Amino acid sequence: MTTKAYSYLRFSSSAQARGDSLRRQLEAAEAWAAERPHIELNTTLRDLGVSAFKGDNRVKGALASFLERIKQGQIERGSYFLLESFDRLSRESESQAIHLLTGITLAGVKVVTLIDGNEYDETADAMELMRALIVMSRSHNENKARTDKVAKAWKEKKEEARRTGKVLSRRGPAWTIYSDVSGRFEPIKEKKLIVERIFDE
Repeated sequence: MTTKAYSYLRFSSSAQARGDSLRRQLEAAEAWAAERPHIELNTTLRDLGVSAFKGDNRVKGALASFLERIKQGQIERGSYFLLESFDRLSRESESQAIHLLTGITLAGVKVVTLIDGNEYDETADAMELMRALIVMSRSHNENKARTDKVAKAWKEKKEEARRTGKVLSRRGPAWTIYSDVSGRFEPIKEKKLIVERIFDE
């Protein structure tokens, strides 16, 4: 008798699509399943370019659909849910992340973090849940620190732009191009005509 295992593959940005993330996650799931002949592996559960920091993956996309299938009883008890690590599942606050984990395990689905081989089910004790919580907390805080750093850098750039008139970004309206000579956005003749025609009409 086979047992189903659902591998959840996720990364946040389109830039990561050009990297190694997807291949690494997929290979880890396949290696885990290969050691267990009774496992039927499903690798279609993917949220590519979807953030977990604000729970976008939890409320829309593949993860949201999977959670709904669990709720509807369409995922068999005893099935496995495979993650490279907890940061693939959630980077939200600790309370939201642990709630998400226990919501899955209490429905009878076992969660496996492939990076360390740990398994969590509905019988998880305090120490196991504390271990999960510590990892989740680190993921959330790392992401928050990175987000705050980027926000601060943009705030400083905007303040400098207001103070000096310096262009904030070389990416302007699609009908213009930045000129290194003038330090301004110059209209592209052909596109400028189209914009003018739109306003005239």
